[in-house]
Amino acid sequence: MDELLHRLHLEAGRSCGRDSTCGKMRPYSSEAEALRAADAHNRWTERRHDVEPYPCAFCEQWHIGRVMSASELEELITRSASGGE
Repeated sequence: MDELLHRLHLEAGRSCGRDSTCGKMRPYSSEAEALRAADAHNRWTERRHDVEPYPCAFCEQWHIGRVMSASELEELITRSASGGE
């Protein structure tokens, strides 16, 4: 993951809170381990959307979640900072 996306994921996670970004998510000890899990999930034909690894600002491990672009993460951070979601 490039440096900008890494930073945005951490900032978005802190903005959204532990329950949304860490709470019940399975922790992976490395980005590579989370990427393998994401790849396996993305091959599943019943999935609602593709997922990708993201760093967790709370447990300092990795989780997998919906693929989000830098602009989506920035919008989420802005909405959270202004009190809306």
